[in-house]
Amino acid sequence: MKCLTPASIGSMQLKNRFLFPSMCNFYCDDEGFVTPRLEAYVRARVQGGAAAVIMPGSPHGKPGPARPALSDPRYASGWRRLLDICREKGCRLIVQIHPAKAQAGRDPSVLLPDNMPREKIRQIVSSYAACARAAREIGLDGAEIHGAHAHEVAQFLSPYYNHRTDEYGGSVERRAALAVEVIRAIKREAGADFPLIFRISGREMIPGGREIEETVEVARILEAAGADALHVSIGMPQSEEYISAPMDVPDGFNVENAARVRAAVKIPVIAVDRINTPELAERVIKQGAADFVAVGRGMLADPEFVNKAAEGKPVRMCLGCNQGCRKSPAKKAIYCAQNPFTGREAAWNLVPDGGGRRVLIAGAGVAGLEAAVDLARRGACVEVWEKRPHAGGLMELACIPPHKDAMNRMISWRVEELRRLGVRVLYGREVTPADVMERKPDLLIVATGSEPAIPPLPGVDHARVLTADRALTMLRDGRQE
Repeated sequence: MKCLTPASIGSMQLKNRFLFPSMCNFYCDDEGFVTPRLEAYVRARVQGGAAAVIMPGSPHGKPGPARPALSDPRYASGWRRLLDICREKGCRLIVQIHPAKAQAGRDPSVLLPDNMPREKIRQIVSSYAACARAAREIGLDGAEIHGAHAHEVAQFLSPYYNHRTDEYGGSVERRAALAVEVIRAIKREAGADFPLIFRISGREMIPGGREIEETVEVARILEAAGADALHVSIGMPQSEEYISAPMDVPDGFNVENAARVRAAVKIPVIAVDRINTPELAERVIKQGAADFVAVGRGMLADPEFVNKAAEGKPVRMCLGCNQGCRKSPAKKAIYCAQNPFTGREAAWNLVPDGGGRRVLIAGAGVAGLEAAVDLARRGACVEVWEKRPHAGGLMELACIPPHKDAMNRMISWRVEELRRLGVRVLYGREVTPADVMERKPDLLIVATGSEPAIPPLPGVDHARVLTADRALTMLRDGRQE
């Protein structure tokens, strides 16, 4: 596969074409220090085969748990620990210079371009350059400027936000002036040979925002200024549905924008957004739409994404559900509906403690199948019994509404993984007390699903009042009641 071949960004050689992009994970402590939880999370993606991890780092602003800070020498030791983890597998570590609380469209107190004094602009340029210099001194392999999604530099590039009439506003060239100054300052401070990626939204997807034709002009300006690669994202906070696209948006929907930029420049281009399978990644690289692919949520769902691409094993695919990877107010940090180990890598270890114990699982829905995968990997002898003729449970109904067919990925991967692990899944077999008494398993797991909780409201028992489960079942069966 071409996506598994080496390639370079500036002076940085990468072992394959797969990057794990910057994502705010909320695994740091409240002061922005690297924690064991963040280290374990990074280690899982490194061991899974990623050629580079791009980690967000705050160059200024109040540090917090969203991303590690790199605004003071006291943070260096945590970054060195992350670097050591990456070095274990020949993975590169790149800092995405990503200011804390400086994103327009989310915080009304953010100082927008029109109101930003020149002194503040000079401070931004100096801060980005100092962050890149610190990264190089620590030993990191490169830096990425976050010029997408309405962060500081992105605001200046955007006709939606930037209405200045001085040298930083108006024409495409003037709106790109801050980005050019930041690139040149980083190259001066960190070295001309220090690899530098620029992340940019190909299309901003908002009325009055930048379209791909203008982004192509900006791309040429960034290349001339010294950028070593361009990472083509999409969207702004007002078009959040594209930044982290849900399941009703097609896989690889942003590849065409990356291809348009790649055709206009000579430096490498990185494609991103819902590149969920090795097969899609291979098409992107082989067809010349991009030189690298960034797989973010795909590697949350399956940290072994790259290794499985090399070994031809099925990948646990991202659903596009956005239930956990967009910071959860309840859990305070990202997680993944497909992969219960995301963010828990340090706490949950799949140690081989099954010891051949016999396990009987009643029910082949998501819970039963996940338990079976987990226990089989631990060395238990597992059987799954399902009274219906196929697996799925309530997930069978969840797939019925329009654009929800991706929910089936929760079942299909687990069934395939159990087949690979040699676990028997017996259909048309209902577990009874007599079966349990006869087989005497060491562990019985009852994963037989649930019934909807119906509140005692007036009229709830009327024939025209349906639970969602009943309505979807009727739709599936093509009947009316």
